[in-house]
Amino acid sequence: ADYRVVRADGSLRWVHEKGQAVFAEDGAVRWLDGVIFDITERKQQEEEMRRLHRETEKLFASISAVLVGVDVEGRVARWNEAAAQTFGLAADAVLNQPFHKLPIPWDWEKLLTVISEAVHTDRHLEMDNFRVTHAPGREAFLNLSITPSKPDVENRLNYILLAVDVTQRRELETQLRQAQKLESIGQLAAGIAHEINTPMQYIGDSIYFLQEAFEDQRRLIDVAEDIARQLAARPDTAPMATALHDVAERIELDYLLESTPRAFARVADGVARVTKIVQAMKEF
Repeated sequence: ADYRVVRADGSLRWVHEKGQAVFAEDGAVRWLDGVIFDITERKQQEEEMRRLHRETEKLFASISAVLVGVDVEGRVARWNEAAAQTFGLAADAVLNQPFHKLPIPWDWEKLLTVISEAVHTDRHLEMDNFRVTHAPGREAFLNLSITPSKPDVENRLNYILLAVDVTQRRELETQLRQAQKLESIGQLAAGIAHEINTPMQYIGDSIYFLQEAFEDQRRLIDVAEDIARQLAARPDTAPMATALHDVAERIELDYLLESTPRAFARVADGVARVTKIVQAMKEF
């Protein structure tokens, strides 16, 4: 039996007692003999080991990354809270269970190959963006690291697996790349809008100039037609009037006078539409 005793100086010591009783024929105890060992130092060492164990457990529990310790027999020896949250498996359900048989939806063949290589070569190995499929359409990505351990009498761990969930980081990186693409498209659109806007300004100014020039030419044509009518009324100038009429017929003057304003209107409408599209590109 182990128990504590108080020494004469008031200090406490742990002792272990082994003894036996010698009985008489009538069953009465004739005498007792035994030995008492001072086990204070051993008890202190055991208490220190328990304290270190508690601190180690607190440390493992406080690690935000997934931490899994697997012993030499391939069973789960460590399983922190982050592992429980990530895989939805409580520590009580997985401790002392074969690690490779846990219902974790990832590529076990690939993982076990890397684990085997790490243990047999005694090297720290890593795997990035290791996919875990929790459900259809719901995936997580982990950065894994496998660190071999050297088992001894007190430490039975064969390797430690650490995993950091990088799913959100990947999503943010994807969003950042998309934003950069959109920014590039925006810069391209602004550049194209500028390049289009400059010649469209030239075209618009030229259309305005041609419209005014056409109106001036139309007034000149009206005067020419009036002169042609006067020339046709006189026999000596009638051939000149005929020549003017023939030219007007040949160039289809009436059609030109009717159609040219409509052509200007269509061109002006097209310029307005392009200008609107360019403005929309700049706003985009």
